[in-house]
Amino acid sequence: MLFGGGEAIFLKEFMLAIQWKVLPKSLTLAGLLAPKPKTLTNKRAFPRAHSRNLVKCTKADENMDHLSNLIDLSETGMRFSSSSKPRIGSVIQMLINLAEESRQVTVLGQVAWVKAIAGSSKGFHVGVSFLQMSHEDRALVSQFVKNKRASSRRRTV
Repeated sequence: MLFGGGEAIFLKEFMLAIQWKVLPKSLTLAGLLAPKPKTLTNKRAFPRAHSRNLVKCTKADENMDHLSNLIDLSETGMRFSSSSKPRIGSVIQMLINLAEESRQVTVLGQVAWVKAIAGSSKGFHVGVSFLQMSHEDRALVSQFVKNKRASSRRRTV
């Protein structure tokens, strides 16, 4: 008897509740002993790499090109800075210059979010989710991201 005998009554009621499936599984012994999922600080499925390359953007409903600065890139999306504010949901054709690879990749993407750059009256950060990219270009972007992340780790060590 650890706590004056009350724990035996509690345990009996607890076992009956499990038997009658009154308790949620998270409160059962199996649920309490199950490993808890780790909390991730970065919810992205694909890593991204910071890069300062040029991007040529063409909105699907316009015939005018805009040059922008790439901020970061992953296999599934990117962030760039822009002097114009695109509409969320708009589709953009992009030509991304990967200077380190001496190559360019062509991507069709959709604007996922737009945020004003702090301290700037005309600048915006734009997040784009990729809709379409060739397998060759996806492989090139993937290798570019791996190389950039590896070189940034070497600099910080």
